[in-house]
Amino acid sequence: MADFFTKPLLPNDIFTPRFARVNNKIYVQRDYLEDQVRHALKGSRHFCIFGESGNGKSWLYKRVFQSQKIEYTVVNLSSAKMRKSLLNAIEDKVASIQNERMVSTTTTKTLNLAPGGLGGTGETQTVTIKSEIEPVESLFRLIKGSPTRPSVLVLDNFETVVGSEDIVNEISNIIMLLDDEDMGKYYVKICIVGVPAEIRDYLSRQTNRTTITSRLTEIREVSRLSHDEARQILERGFEDLLKYTFKSLIEIINIFEKILDVTDRIAAEVQDLALKVALRAQSNDKVIELLVVEDAIEEWILSSYNAARLTIVERMNSISVTKIGRRSQCLYALGQLTLEDFRRSDVEGKFKECFPSTKGKNIGVGKLLQDLCSGENAPIRKLHTGDGYRFSHPKYRMVIRAILVVREGERVDRKRAEL
Repeated sequence: MADFFTKPLLPNDIFTPRFARVNNKIYVQRDYLEDQVRHALKGSRHFCIFGESGNGKSWLYKRVFQSQKIEYTVVNLSSAKMRKSLLNAIEDKVASIQNERMVSTTTTKTLNLAPGGLGGTGETQTVTIKSEIEPVESLFRLIKGSPTRPSVLVLDNFETVVGSEDIVNEISNIIMLLDDEDMGKYYVKICIVGVPAEIRDYLSRQTNRTTITSRLTEIREVSRLSHDEARQILERGFEDLLKYTFKSLIEIINIFEKILDVTDRIAAEVQDLALKVALRAQSNDKVIELLVVEDAIEEWILSSYNAARLTIVERMNSISVTKIGRRSQCLYALGQLTLEDFRRSDVEGKFKECFPSTKGKNIGVGKLLQDLCSGENAPIRKLHTGDGYRFSHPKYRMVIRAILVVREGERVDRKRAEL
């Protein structure tokens, strides 16, 4: 318990979505993934960390590097795209680390002596010499590791350069430095972080496939939190740290399930919605109740995902056009899926579960999925390989769960607050 002199914790101290530094107060250990990163650090290959936005990729590697006392530096690949070259972005990183883009300076001293050696005046001149070392080696020198504790160059936001052939080629070339003796002496590993699971495939297209795959390994996908992991965040934040209260045990269960369902257990979204709930509860005598949560959800959707909300609303059937509303029903069914990747059969199964009257009927799920994949801001996309689908962004699933409801006659409608 906090003593008299301890400053009470506020919601913003606990729930810190999108915070660059790891918030150890609320961080939930993910043992299997953390072990994989530790093993990658000890292995002989560079490595990739992938997963949908908001699932905790950055906090994962930062937490492991911190615990292992690993020095690392991050180059955001979006800056490489802006600078039209990864090497330009690395040069900028070198400059920011050493505060100037020079590796060394030489100082010469000229002495002017008066007759007899007396009355001389000294003048010092500083001459700067530009480095002839390649930007990558300059950076490796600055973050040099050791045989037992390598340092790491993190290339983050890989998804921003997919399609930028020159930059992807630069990344491939850096990966190829693994076997270079001159570069190997710096003991620097490359960690590529991004959304797509096919990071190695993208890089392999630029060079020999075997050459890249033999130098690069992918850890398991950083997916949404498990139910227990996500619940830990809420229990620790609301109950242990903020000391908020609930009206009853059953309301705690219902509220936690509501938050986890709407946020789809995506780490950043759990924290973001929890922050809004906590701020509202602070004005409610630190009591969390269902109405507080519903108001927070409405605010969260409007402030963070209004564009996605409009996309879903626009994709729904108009009552004036159809009485059945199969597309609206399909959207609702998609929102109830818990799979990252899903097939038509998965959607058909969920469709019939949500809408029992459709059992035994041909509801044309394939055509509905095709329609939802087409056009601008399509909420789902077809996978590059196989016959699977995935939400274009987790926000669409979250919005569906937050704003859609099944009414009498199995009609899908927006919730009253939406209307």
